[in-house]
Amino acid sequence: MRLKLPHQAFRVLQVLIERPNEVISREELQQSLWPANTFVEFDHGLNNAVNRLRDVLGDDAQSPRFIETVPRRGYRFIASIIKDSAPASAPPIPKVEPQPPPRLAPRHIAALVVTLVIVAALVVVVLRQGWLSRSRSAGDPAVHALAVLPFLNLSGDPAQDYFADGMTEALIVELSTLGGVRVISRTSSMQYKSVNKPVADIADELGVDAVVEGSVLRDGNRMRVTVQLVGARSDTNLWTQSFEREVSTILVFQRDVARTIADAINVSVGGPRREAGRVDPEVYELYLRGRHLLNRRTEADLQKALEYFELVITKDPDNARAHAAVAAAWEAMSDWNNFVAPREGLPKAKAAALRALELDSSLAEAHVRLAFVNEAYEWRLPEAEAEYKRALELDPNLAEAYQHYSLFLSRLGRGEESVEMGRRAYQLDPLSMVVNVEYGTRLLDTGKRDEALTHLQRTVELDPNYYDTYVHLSHVFEALGRPDDQVAAALRGAEVSGRAAHALQALARAYAVTGNQLEALKILDELHKRPTQRNAYDVAMIHLRLKEFERGLVWLLKACEERAAALAFFSRNYTGSLFDPIRTDKRFEQVLRCAGVTN
Repeated sequence: MRLKLPHQAFRVLQVLIERPNEVISREELQQSLWPANTFVEFDHGLNNAVNRLRDVLGDDAQSPRFIETVPRRGYRFIASIIKDSAPASAPPIPKVEPQPPPRLAPRHIAALVVTLVIVAALVVVVLRQGWLSRSRSAGDPAVHALAVLPFLNLSGDPAQDYFADGMTEALIVELSTLGGVRVISRTSSMQYKSVNKPVADIADELGVDAVVEGSVLRDGNRMRVTVQLVGARSDTNLWTQSFEREVSTILVFQRDVARTIADAINVSVGGPRREAGRVDPEVYELYLRGRHLLNRRTEADLQKALEYFELVITKDPDNARAHAAVAAAWEAMSDWNNFVAPREGLPKAKAAALRALELDSSLAEAHVRLAFVNEAYEWRLPEAEAEYKRALELDPNLAEAYQHYSLFLSRLGRGEESVEMGRRAYQLDPLSMVVNVEYGTRLLDTGKRDEALTHLQRTVELDPNYYDTYVHLSHVFEALGRPDDQVAAALRGAEVSGRAAHALQALARAYAVTGNQLEALKILDELHKRPTQRNAYDVAMIHLRLKEFERGLVWLLKACEERAAALAFFSRNYTGSLFDPIRTDKRFEQVLRCAGVTN
């Protein structure tokens, strides 16, 4: 069986099988295969090469059949090797004088070309049918769910990771438009970067039938990409192809690969998409660097990402993807983290989203951005819902769209629909902390308190240092009437977040619920010193829980002034008993009007 291997992995295999059953030290491998000036990257490169070997051979480091790791020494090839031997004496090859080929008439040439085309087509059909029958006989069912694992960066330079990561993300986006197949989102797929796990285990964790793996080697304006499709159950290579392309053709290349995979798994391609053309390699590199930073979500990274996207737009004003990315960055800056005030960030997000859609109305991401602004800032709820639905029509695998739409439906009190949308987001992005937390919260919103508690406790196991899980756990404990656990969860959230404003608000709320007014007020004083980060609506809720009704009303009015996104919840909550002491105040009617509530 012919199996594709990256160049360096093949060279490692070659050294190992030349000396079977002998331990080859890591130092020997380094001297043989890695130049002296790559010492810093040697460990990473060798580990990647051995991992790729094991993946292709279906080997297991714990119980190896081919490559054994000898701790603190090196590696040994332990499988038996059968060497081909040439016959002792070969018969002499008669010398044949070359004869000129016969000349064919034009009609004969045309007939021959047609015949060859037909034969080639038949061969492709036969081979494809043979591949399908072999893959199914090997135990791989039809592919209903697919994951793209992080592409390997074969350059040996970690600074080029952004290019391999960008290739992974782009292919996920392209595959997401396929009809009849669920494609796991980027957040969950990227969890397996530099992780050595059998494909079957990864597929089981993600709930998929097959995975796409690949590697990228970039050399200036050219790139060499290898892509393979692996059956999850049989752990066999179902399809592999290597490509050499110019970076300028990368958009066309990504689309072609997605369509080839679609054909391989026998699913239809989605609706018509704007045709991809050539790109300026420099512009595309700036875009990829921006996306890489955007996905990291810190304030400094988001600011730098915006700089990259603005550079892209300066060089290519009609780059729709860059405008959509600008919208995403401003939304992230203005959301719960409040790196900038919603009044500053969200109008910029809307302008960028509208420009992106003007250039390419098929960009689902831009529809999500526009929907969020309509919902959380302008409170134009019918328009927001229309945009969420359009995004899901264009990309039925966009977990972020389901996640945002789920919160939207919860704000409208459409609980069961919101849980269903949250569940779909979770299926598409099962390892995303944001998606997990949001799904747990939707369960809580619909009164499924025990389910919410169980789900969020499992989410803590995914990442014990993700503070927002503890914030929402504290809300669950409040609903369950467990005040001590509420305080403990909120304290943990404040601790692991470095006292982030969102976590501090949850802690102040917990202290207010338990009657610890002194500690709650201390935290509020701390939050007031960070006006760009605290959420005016949450501060109002804390004052109301402390029975400081005048302050609570003042902060509700401030939330109206700041266009706080959380006021979108007001239409569902304003009838609660928490507001009874201020309900007759005329200023409360002003809050109702600003939140779009009609009695």
